Amino acid sequence: MSMPSVIALAPAAPDSFAPLSGLAQIHFPTSSINFELSDLRMFQSDQPIAGLIVPGEFCIGPDLLDALPQLRVIANTAAGFNNLPLSELTRRRIWGTNTPDAFTGATADAALGLILALARGIAAGDAYVRTGRWEQDGPLGDRWSGMELGGKTLGVIGFGKIGQAVARRAESFGMNIIFHRRGTTGDLRQRDFMTLLGESDIVVVLVPLSAETRHLINAQAFAAMKPGARFINISRGPVVDEQALVDALHGGRIAGAALDVFEAEPKVHPDLLMMKQVVLTPHLGGATREARHQARLDASVNVAAALRNERPPGALNKFD
Repeated sequence: MSMPSVIALAPAAPDSFAPLSGLAQIHFPTSSINFELSDLRMFQSDQPIAGLIVPGEFCIGPDLLDALPQLRVIANTAAGFNNLPLSELTRRRIWGTNTPDAFTGATADAALGLILALARGIAAGDAYVRTGRWEQDGPLGDRWSGMELGGKTLGVIGFGKIGQAVARRAESFGMNIIFHRRGTTGDLRQRDFMTLLGESDIVVVLVPLSAETRHLINAQAFAAMKPGARFINISRGPVVDEQALVDALHGGRIAGAALDVFEAEPKVHPDLLMMKQVVLTPHLGGATREARHQARLDASVNVAAALRNERPPGALNKFD
């Protein structure tokens, strides 16, 4: 029996796509980063392209949708979904899906790594040792004195599964947790946005990118933070006004920042590159082998459900 085609812009071992066995023929382009509409021709056959499995960085535009009239589902191998035009997908009766659970542990681990690196100057210390100057300078007294986490307050903006996983990890270091999220939970740790900023020694942002969260962390937010606070963004780059962050760092309003994502990624504000009190990583928050494998499995489950005319478990939209 003939099967529909699925294009996976996330090449991996075949077992990552096991849920599609017997349901679809999977095609793997040689380059997912430079994939273009013209590349579709090599996958066009008697069977329609019914599904796309894409990384969260791959933006879906109208030209691509027009070229795939029989498309039924687009499955992100990511928790984010700002690359998917959900209203347009709904109009065309195409499922848009994500993998909200695959990266929870990996991202929470990375967030704790950034917290530790920032509090203890780990990145700056590593760079210093590699220069060979430690042998020349000898003991440096208080130069490498950092901040202990025990007893400090961590403010988590966005308290979904990842935010809660970060909180559990931070509690093991003796940190006090407060959080901000939409709606009232009844949890005594919940704070309104500005109160959280003023009470936190370290602020970590874990919200999805949307019209409401774009530049959520701006000049007013940095001005509301406790003097000497540290700031971490491991959500999406445009959630933070990077120029406002640079100004807050230059002005000494906050003591440091750690960023895994950037406003114009992969471009980084040049001032941030020069600051020793800033830790920068290349969007590696969820990048573990285990998490990526799980994300591809989850994406495959979403596609398989759509091909069976079922609602995918990771569906982001709905239609009759």
